[in-house]
This record gives sequence, C-alpha cells and structure tokens, in this order.
Amino acid sequence: MRRRVRFPSPPPSRSIGDPMDTSLLAPAPLLPAADRAVLLDWLAGLLAREPAPETVALLAGPEGETALAGLADVPGLGAEAVALRAAARAVRQAHDTDGSAARTLAGRFGTLFLGAGGRGLRAHPHASVYRDGGRTHGPSQERAAAFLAAHDLGVAETMPEPADHVAVMLAALAALAAREAEAADPDEAMAVAGAQRAFATDELMPWLPTFREAVEAGDPSGFYAALARMAERAVAGLASP
Repeated sequence: MRRRVRFPSPPPSRSIGDPMDTSLLAPAPLLPAADRAVLLDWLAGLLAREPAPETVALLAGPEGETALAGLADVPGLGAEAVALRAAARAVRQAHDTDGSAARTLAGRFGTLFLGAGGRGLRAHPHASVYRDGGRTHGPSQERAAAFLAAHDLGVAETMPEPADHVAVMLAALAALAAREAEAADPDEAMAVAGAQRAFATDELMPWLPTFREAVEAGDPSGFYAALARMAERAVAGLASP
C-alpha cells in the first residue's frame, strides 16, 4: 500500500552548492535518521499550510521553548531555532489571542507562497519555477513525482500541491529518514540513506538557496525566513558535498 506523505503542524516534542546560487548557508551536521525524520516532518508541516492557533500557542509557549531547545546545540540550526522562537513570540505578544496571531502569520504565508494581495508570489514554493523556466508542472515536478512513486510515497489528499512543492519534498525526505531509522537490515538502511542523499543533492539543493533568499526578502516578521534557513541547512547537511 502506498504511504501518504503527512504534514503535521506542531513542533517536535523531542530533541532532535549549486552554480545557480553561490550564497549557500553552512550545512548543519547530519542528524541521526530518527531525529532527522522529526525535524524534516515538522518543517514540511509549517511550510505546507497556514499555522493553526494551536501551532502558534505551542511555538510561543513553554512547550515550544522546550522543543526548540533540542536544536540549540546543533551547529547551523541553533540560531535559526532561536530566531523562529523569537519571531513566534513577537507575533503572539502583538495580539490578544492565538487565533489573531495565527491569522497574521497566515497572511504572511499567503503573501509569500500563495500570491495573496494581487502582486504575485514573493517566494514560489515549487522547484519547477526555479529550474524549468519560471513555469509550474515542469520536468522537476515530474522527477519529484517519479521519486515519490518509486519509494511508495504519494501526496496526501489534504495537500493540494504537486510533488515539487517544497513541503512535499521535505516530507518525502522525512518519510525516508523514518524508514531508514526503522530498517532492521543495514543494507536496506544504507540504500534508503542513499536515496535521500540523491534527492536532496539533485532535486532540492539546486533551488533551495534561491527560495530561501526570496523568503528572507519577503518576510519582515522573520518567522518564515527562519524556517527557510533551517530547511536549507538541514537539507544541505544531507546532500552530497
């Protein structure tokens, strides 16, 4: 049975270069597979859809502080975890309720990734736009879909996006990292790790730095900018040098 790629919203409760762009962030060290699965799954969830009020409450409250503290000692991720926490708290403190804070972040999500406001997307979340001449549903989408199918993965029905959406691609890496962690056969674990490395190297890193720069330029709150930096560092640590 084909496994659907999931998109959670809450933060984790456990500790855990390409020629087209020369401004790569330093990669984070490769985390153990189980921890990598949690981190990438969480990042995918936050980049898949607007945050719910419960997500804002978690990130801005004590539970979020505990969860993000697990990243504090990981080079390349600690600073982004601090920035994400600070941005979430700042948004929450500027509003009376979690719901109104979530609506503010949802507005930023819409402006960045959905083209809300009538001025086009600030940071297009699809690989095809960066790699296939500025259009969606190009060869990059076909390759991503083929990769998912080859590994018995599919986009969840609740995610109305093609396979080359950044959240889908991160969730695919997370699913394979979980599979690697659960593998009883060392050869199987090695093969799954190799598939992740190839996907990160060939299909994500060629455009993820440019995506991150676009998010940074269009996100004065710093919330999604921190997420994009964290995603780039995590994927860079997985990719081949």
